[in-house]
Amino acid sequence: YKVVPVYGMGGGVCDCGKADCRNAGRHPIGGEGNVAGTAEEVRRLWRTNPNANVGVNLAASGLFDVSADNSGVLRDFQRRGLPPTLAFESG
Repeated sequence: YKVVPVYGMGGGVCDCGKADCRNAGRHPIGGEGNVAGTAEEVRRLWRTNPNANVGVNLAASGLFDVSADNSGVLRDFQRRGLPPTLAFESG
């Protein structure tokens, strides 16, 4: 997967420094194009951003996100044929 360093949270605010950040703790450091593909690229990015969270660039990884707002929606997706797949929680 193509990973990207994502701003973390400190003291309840985004590490990007914007007090009114709309994607606090969830947007890429260095912009959308700052993607790591190799282990060395990952190490380099996190050496310069040791407190970063880990994000996955979905498009660059050939993935897409099906966002279920609750477990009922997820069950409906599964009933309609969503195959077993990778899953994650955010928040």
